[in-house]
Amino acid sequence: MAEQQQEGTFERAPKLYGKWDYQEAKVNDNCFVDYIAVSSTKSQVYLPHTAGRQAFSLQQIFFSKLNQNKKKSKKFLTLKIQKFSFPVNFVSAPSEQIINYWNNSLDFLVQYQVKRFRKALCPIVERLVGSMQFHGRNTGKKAKAINIVKNTFEIIHLLTGENPLKVLSQAIQKGGPREDSTKIGTGGVARRQAVDVSPLRRVNVAIFYMTRGARDKAFKSVRGIAECLADEIINTYKGNAQASACLRKKDEIEKVAKTNR
Repeated sequence: MAEQQQEGTFERAPKLYGKWDYQEAKVNDNCFVDYIAVSSTKSQVYLPHTAGRQAFSLQQIFFSKLNQNKKKSKKFLTLKIQKFSFPVNFVSAPSEQIINYWNNSLDFLVQYQVKRFRKALCPIVERLVGSMQFHGRNTGKKAKAINIVKNTFEIIHLLTGENPLKVLSQAIQKGGPREDSTKIGTGGVARRQAVDVSPLRRVNVAIFYMTRGARDKAFKSVRGIAECLADEIINTYKGNAQASACLRKKDEIEKVAKTNR
């Protein structure tokens, strides 16, 4: 198998936590294609503990290390770089071929809030991790949030037998409200008017309400946060509004919007 692959290419596709394949997670609704980043080809992927989100030239890493100490062999450097992520075969790779390599030292350079709509490029799993860092006492504890999401995905796989990335993607598509109401006018002449919700806000709201529902269920409970989050995602994925806080909030928002049409 390795002989059939071209030199200078990845031997296998990156997988979330080394288990879950990104190719199985598909976005069925066309309006979410550009806003749910689960494709390993169209958008960046999220590899916890091994990768940031900045594209980096693997040739630059290799030759910079080679120039630092010319006594080290190519074989040693190959094994050393392989430890960071998944095995990479770049022996005698042409210099003009660029391989994207994600380095964990560049993690802090990505600022998705600097420009409008840039957060749509953020991997959807990382957005879930970021939403798990509410409230104040959990702010900045990203490693803890990553482990929570990892345990959540394990539970989802055990309960459903499906790829957790697929379940999460479908749950987000079903959890966002399609219609909302906004305030028009000022003072005594103000009234509420029903409006359509943009795809990006539907994604934002779905992630927020799923994580908030899981947090509320786990508060002062014997159940762990990972188990509560897994149940919330699964119930949203299956469309069980009675057990899903996200779907209940969605129905409430759409009901209010319907009365203000």
